[in-house]
Amino acid sequence: MINHVLFSLREFIFMLFWLLFASLPIALVGLMISMISNENNREVFSNLLAFPLIIVSGLWWPLDQMPIFLRWIGHFSPVYVLNIGGQRLSDGENIKIICIVNLFIWFFIINCKGIGFDKGKARSTVHGITGIKERLAAVGGKFKIKNGRNGTVATIELFDQGD
Repeated sequence: MINHVLFSLREFIFMLFWLLFASLPIALVGLMISMISNENNREVFSNLLAFPLIIVSGLWWPLDQMPIFLRWIGHFSPVYVLNIGGQRLSDGENIKIICIVNLFIWFFIINCKGIGFDKGKARSTVHGITGIKERLAAVGGKFKIKNGRNGTVATIELFDQGD
């Protein structure tokens, strides 16, 4: 018992599974944001996405105190589904089927966006000088050299033939 809260092992495992499963759409969005090459743009996109999702999902303010259109948006956000599912499990109730359907819809939307996000620009980055010649010979595609400090090679990005 921690903080006067007692869960059975089954409830704890189910809650752990729910929290990991329900946080995957949010993690996938973070992964898509990490693909943005410009660091400043990455920070802007992550802040523009994270704060509104947190606010409209009812984590900072109750949804009852928000305008109706924000409530409607909040009920469909993945953060709200994660939060409400965890609350229901901690109260000993079952998760509503609409929460699970909502998560699958988010998985579908994010995966469709993720597939079209990079459009075949699969690339790998080789750091340092070690192994660069072997990688260039093995790939045989286009490459772009980014210069580091003092004119040294910082990274070489290798692109597939479709670029």
